[in-house]
Amino acid sequence: MRRLIQDTPRQALDEFGFAEAIETLANSYPDFEVVVEDRTDDADPALAPARALAVLRIMQEAINNAWKHSGVTTCELRLASIGGDLVVVIRDRGDGFNTAAHSNGFGLGGMRERARIIGGRLELFSTLGEGTLVRLLVPIGPVA
Repeated sequence: MRRLIQDTPRQALDEFGFAEAIETLANSYPDFEVVVEDRTDDADPALAPARALAVLRIMQEAINNAWKHSGVTTCELRLASIGGDLVVVIRDRGDGFNTAAHSNGFGLGGMRERARIIGGRLELFSTLGEGTLVRLLVPIGPVA
C-alpha cells in the first residue's frame, strides 16, 4: 500500500502535470479525505520540474503524517501563488503533537531538507488537542 501511495502521484506528475498529481495524491488515502483548495491561478506551469516533484513529496509526507497520526479522517490542503511564491498549507484538526519533542523518524527532517534544497521554507505549527499545520513557501520559477 505504501509503495502504491508513494509512486502514483509521481506518475501523474510525469504524465499529466502538477495539478493532476495533487488530485491523485489527495485521492490516494483510504478512509481519509483531503479537501483541496487551489488558488494558484494556474501557476504550476511556471514551477520548475525539480521543485514540482519536491513540493509533491513534501505534501505527500505531510498528508501521510495527518493520515497516520492526527486521529481524524480529514485534512485540508490549500495552494496559492502569492508574491512569486507557491504557498502550500496542509492542516489537520486532530491530536497535534509537541514540536519540541525529539522524533526518531525522518519525515519532518526530510521535509525541511527538501524545502531547503529547492530554495523554499517549511514551517510547522502544532498544538496538542488542536491539530497541526504545515506551511511550505517555494519560489515559482527556475531552480537557482
